[in-house]
Amino acid sequence: MLKPFNNRHFTPLLYLILTVLVSNVAVTHAFAGQSYNLKDLTILANESNFKEYIDHALDIRPSERSPQWAKMTRKMSYLYIENKRKHRQYDEESYRRVESLYEIPVLRSDERFTQKRERYAVEYLSRCFEKRESTKCIQRLDVFWNEISKSINQSDIGVELARIVKKKFPQKNIWKYLSPATTGQLSEFHCKRAEVRSELFKKVSLELRKLPINKVLRLKLNSIANDKCWNLILPELGTALLSSTPSASFSAYRVLNLKGKLSELDRTTYLFSYILNGPIVGETFNEAWKAIEALGVNYKLRRRVLVKIMSQDYIQDELFNTPDKKTRDVLIDLINKNVPEFLDQYARTCLDYLEGKKSFPRGNPTKHCRTFFKFSKKKPWPAHGLKSRYKSLPKY
Repeated sequence: MLKPFNNRHFTPLLYLILTVLVSNVAVTHAFAGQSYNLKDLTILANESNFKEYIDHALDIRPSERSPQWAKMTRKMSYLYIENKRKHRQYDEESYRRVESLYEIPVLRSDERFTQKRERYAVEYLSRCFEKRESTKCIQRLDVFWNEISKSINQSDIGVELARIVKKKFPQKNIWKYLSPATTGQLSEFHCKRAEVRSELFKKVSLELRKLPINKVLRLKLNSIANDKCWNLILPELGTALLSSTPSASFSAYRVLNLKGKLSELDRTTYLFSYILNGPIVGETFNEAWKAIEALGVNYKLRRRVLVKIMSQDYIQDELFNTPDKKTRDVLIDLINKNVPEFLDQYARTCLDYLEGKKSFPRGNPTKHCRTFFKFSKKKPWPAHGLKSRYKSLPKY
């Protein structure tokens, strides 16, 4: 139970102390709820007191936000972000505070502020994955990207975000961050980057599997990258036509074909190698069959195709190792009928390697040649002299 107040203990000194405390509390509360005016903000701006300025910039009513206020607000925001970066303040509260500045209309439309804000955000997000839970970081990154990707010329930021995500999640699809790099004004610069090209090839391969119809696929390819980018990519695809990886060479062929960038020589060479690789029956198989038949009556083209095929470090020969013997024999008969020189040249290259007559720095260019000689014993190919050479080799 409370006792009645006894004023005998209420001394002048105690009265003075209580009066000061109550006055301080009253002043503090009044100060905390007080709005700053333009004169206050001007003083803060002249003192470069950017933190307090930023805290009260919106105290000014919209109708009173003069050009002077706009100028000071821009300047203080620059200093605010620069100070955060200078002192490496990349904590969550600092990030949220910087992002909140973007809601101020005069800053949202300011290019210099936008650049500083984006630079700070990229640095924060990079550190976020190192120090914090990855799920939260990727959520913040995507929120940030969804916001800025609506603007033009965000390809640089997209490439940086892609690097950040790829480093933490190597298997994650990062195409959405790179799309502006292959379709924007700076595509000619970005499409020279190995990381961009690699992801572009992945995206193209994915679309090739999803879209079998050429007309639809052609439109899709045009949306993935603009002409400036494709002009840089297509020559590299040309070198992939005879890749030892069938999926890579097939993707290169379809893209080059759709883009109308295949010469007769390259097209026929690929289709010939397609058959040699152990083909899958389908539209491309039919094209390849017709191409080989056409070589039977075009000696000049046939000779050029053979030069390209035989000059590879590894000659495509999976056909000779297929377990489907019936298909194998039918296709080899097709080759023997229209390009008979190939079987002899293949066998000769194999023997030169096995006998050590020529140097092959990257090893045997005819991986399945022993299998080839075994099933060709009762066949009219290759030439009898080549079979005799093989028969005379040591058996091991």
